[in-house]
Amino acid sequence: MKPRLSLKARVEALFRAHPNEWISSFDLQRVGGAMASRTRISEVRRSGMKITNRCRRIETPTGPQTVSEYRYEPPLPTQPRLAWGDGAYGWILWISIWPGVTTWPQN
Repeated sequence: MKPRLSLKARVEALFRAHPNEWISSFDLQRVGGAMASRTRISEVRRSGMKITNRCRRIETPTGPQTVSEYRYEPPLPTQPRLAWGDGAYGWILWISIWPGVTTWPQN
């Protein structure tokens, strides 16, 4: 038998499946439970995920309503910085600084 995911894990999985997309509180309630969806969002935030919130007014047939939406903003990937002489980038720099030099400097 397959183990069931906790409500927090379900909300976290929904956010990770839709990074940088606004998810309505109604969708979060379906996944994380109708009575404690904001608690699940707080738990996900405490685990280190950056979750932002926005509220906006929409027009419905019954009149204006406020909709609350949440978005997971994943961290930007970090790229290693090239040091002097690393790969082709360093070689191109060396050639552009000293044209006519055809050998790489030795340490």
